[in-house]
Amino acid sequence: MKPLLAVIVLVAVTTGNARAQCVFVNNEITNTGDPGCSDRMLTYTESASGTNLIPLGYPVPMPVSSLAPIDGFRTYDSLLALHQDMAITDPNVAAAIVGNTLAGRSIWSYSIGDADAMTIDGLTEPAVMAIGGTHAREWQPPEAVSAVLETLAATANDGWLGSYLRDNLNVVLIPVLNVDGFLQTQAHPARTSADPQQPREGRMRRRNLRNPGTNLPIDDTIDTTADNFWGVDLNRNSPQGWGLNGGSSTQVTSLVYRGPAASSEPEVQALQNAAQQIPGKRLRLFMDVHSFSQIYFVPSTGNARRDAYTSELGAVMRAVHNFKYAYSADSPNGGFGLIADWFAHSFEIPAWTLETEPLNGGQDYGGTAQHGHSGFILPDSEVARMRDEIVATSLIGFYRQSGPPYVTAVRIRDMDTGTLRYSAEWQPGNRRSLQVSQNDALVPGGNYRLWVAFSKPMRFRTQSGDAGTYPGQRAGPGSGRADLQVPSLSAANDVTLTTGGISWPDQPDGTTDGYRRYLFDAATMGFTIPAGMPVNGSTAAVLELSFADMSDFQVDADPATPVDWQNGSWSAYENENGASTDSGGIDCQFNPFIATDPTAVAPPVGADCRSMAAPPPPPPPPPPQTPSSGGGGTGIDLLLLLLAAAAIRRLNFRISTNRHQDRPHTV
Repeated sequence: MKPLLAVIVLVAVTTGNARAQCVFVNNEITNTGDPGCSDRMLTYTESASGTNLIPLGYPVPMPVSSLAPIDGFRTYDSLLALHQDMAITDPNVAAAIVGNTLAGRSIWSYSIGDADAMTIDGLTEPAVMAIGGTHAREWQPPEAVSAVLETLAATANDGWLGSYLRDNLNVVLIPVLNVDGFLQTQAHPARTSADPQQPREGRMRRRNLRNPGTNLPIDDTIDTTADNFWGVDLNRNSPQGWGLNGGSSTQVTSLVYRGPAASSEPEVQALQNAAQQIPGKRLRLFMDVHSFSQIYFVPSTGNARRDAYTSELGAVMRAVHNFKYAYSADSPNGGFGLIADWFAHSFEIPAWTLETEPLNGGQDYGGTAQHGHSGFILPDSEVARMRDEIVATSLIGFYRQSGPPYVTAVRIRDMDTGTLRYSAEWQPGNRRSLQVSQNDALVPGGNYRLWVAFSKPMRFRTQSGDAGTYPGQRAGPGSGRADLQVPSLSAANDVTLTTGGISWPDQPDGTTDGYRRYLFDAATMGFTIPAGMPVNGSTAAVLELSFADMSDFQVDADPATPVDWQNGSWSAYENENGASTDSGGIDCQFNPFIATDPTAVAPPVGADCRSMAAPPPPPPPPPPQTPSSGGGGTGIDLLLLLLAAAAIRRLNFRISTNRHQDRPHTV
């Protein structure tokens, strides 16, 4: 969806025959009925130049029949056959017809996930959606979205990221929305019409095939030129912002003709139908993939948290390729009928038009075509890399929108004897409860190993199979912090458990403390409690756990209330002080204890992390009233004061109890 060129007025003549050509006013061709404009046929070549020849400077891409990815572009029939075969043979892929094109062709969506539509925690799965092929001439998006589908299917049983996404996320993909137009471009891969500055039919058809007079499809040949300027721009036909802000046109021959009414086009209706079929409207991300200019065009909705978080998510995804993609958010009252506008406002989710490469045009790859549309024709040699880059970008976005991480379980084991000293785990449900199955004293001078399990794989898997850092992100294998704190003592007695390093087990949990469900969803670290720690009796301790997942998402500090996406932001995603945020915090939920006697009993009250803000002090008692001159009130006043003091003591007890109501010792 390359933005239209600057306002120009162009009147040109061909060399040698002085024939009138296309006339531009404000970037619109005004003489579409003139045969000198409409009948002009143009041919793309690699290097041959001449009248009506457009040399690209590299071989003209031709669609290839192949069921496997190639260094180039595949035919629509090949893509469809592959996707249908995956839906038949792969239990993780489901196909559905969500509507039909103007010409009656099926529009297919594909869902990748497990059959139960529930997360491993027993909650309804969230969803993400990506589409391609909105504009027919943009061949990159169908390949990119197909690559995402193929990658998710191929990795669904990898025991790592692919398996996690399959189990916990519903990924809905529509590789080609504008099927009619896409087939039209592939039928004429080297031919177009009208003018090099604004080529129209054949390889450069942008819109669908609507005839504005009959409302039927135009023919599928480039040589009947009267209908070459017709069609509706599907990315100007959505109801949000339809006809507003000067981004579309009422002229039926305009490249950005918005159609006779909002959502008039069956392709747009099919997309809206697909979105409404997602259970519970649990959509958390929408991407409409286009080409070209390397940018995220982002609708703002005026919801401050949603807009800020959308920018944050965009930065995570753009960082994968060192921010080669720009980011541009419009004003809250912006929009002009883009598909992403409708999704952003209807669902209050991150949504954007993702323009793939190139940045400028074919000249970015050594091409020679200088007109503003050459970027739609990506060289075959760049396609495989483009596919891989969009896949890597998409997967980190999907991973993040599956939900923030939380600590699911903790174990502390005596390293000298192998004895389990502390074990606690959150039980799944709409409200989780912390179950403590072991809580024996940690003894000063003892050597221990902490094992922490998370709700998702937390680290990237390198080609060698080791824990690594997802491209462009900060959270790597050595990042994270765990402290064993004794708040009743000075902070100098706290033990940092990550000083000796963090290990991410690559073997499943069993005889050793390994990963639980997915590779790198658990970490271990060894530590020693100083022999001279001055504890008296059973002394409450607390683990302060500060970890981020591989998209730099901090853990949910209170897993008792599952996180969800509501009204443009995360709900129940708390920091260590209980405030709901969009960035999480530090987990302070686990309360082991320290005692010199290994057989000691756990103290009745747990402890809070030092990072937690102290609770506000109770209100002071009311001042005594001045006795009335009539006397007789002193005894009553004293009684009231005594009752108030007793109430304050009860209030303090309840505050203390409530602060620790979910601590292990009370479960």
